[in-house]
Amino acid sequence: GGLGVSELRRLKQLEEENQQLKQLVTDLSLDKQMLQDVLKKKVLKPVQRRHVAQHLRDAYRISTRRACQLVSLQRSSWYYQP
Repeated sequence: GGLGVSELRRLKQLEEENQQLKQLVTDLSLDKQMLQDVLKKKVLKPVQRRHVAQHLRDAYRISTRRACQLVSLQRSSWYYQP
């Protein structure tokens, strides 16, 4: 044999859950891309991007690397000391 009724039901449930998760990932990826596009179009000086990155680090406890990447800030600009 094949799969039993309960196994088929579980398989169907997992397939539905997988589809929902795929849609969630797609939506979140699009949200991220849109927000990054807005940041790129809105002309922010590096010092302003640094403030946004600092806020992201503090509020969400993410790494400097990730915060800089999210706001399109070169990490060398993050570490620059005038």
